[in-house]
Amino acid sequence: MEQYTALDALKMAERLERNGAAFYRNAAMSAARVNKTQPYILLNKLAIMEDAHIRLFENMREGLSNGKHLDAGSDSQDESLLYLKLLVDTRVFFKKKINLNSITEIFTAAINAERDSIVFYLGIRELVSDAISKSQIDSIIKEEMKHIQLLGKELTAIKHDSDSSI
Repeated sequence: MEQYTALDALKMAERLERNGAAFYRNAAMSAARVNKTQPYILLNKLAIMEDAHIRLFENMREGLSNGKHLDAGSDSQDESLLYLKLLVDTRVFFKKKINLNSITEIFTAAINAERDSIVFYLGIRELVSDAISKSQIDSIIKEEMKHIQLLGKELTAIKHDSDSSI
């Protein structure tokens, strides 16, 4: 079995956030092309928030060289890291075939990806050893939950609107 390290977990987290930011930017551009202002603003805001998460994980990865943040090495942790890698590779913000002309489909896919990212971060949190890092991960989890709330609110409003296409 392939071995993964704490450094790998943080790189996975960065990749997840990069994929998310790219997804939101592409979706925002689709909204902008047809003058859907509200979806554009929300999707662009979410991309910026994902960028902030990238920086946090980069900082945590840099701190890893000081021997802090994540524990890795036990069999259960190796299994957790493998699970996290598979989650990133196959589900969370993976390049899925999404109709970028349908705001309903974009928001539904985004909600699903945000939900999966929460599961991913709960797994990362189990590998975190210091209180500061746990707090940072908890903050990201809360932000991802807020993303779901924002997207869900917009999706509900769109479903009440007869024009859900971009």
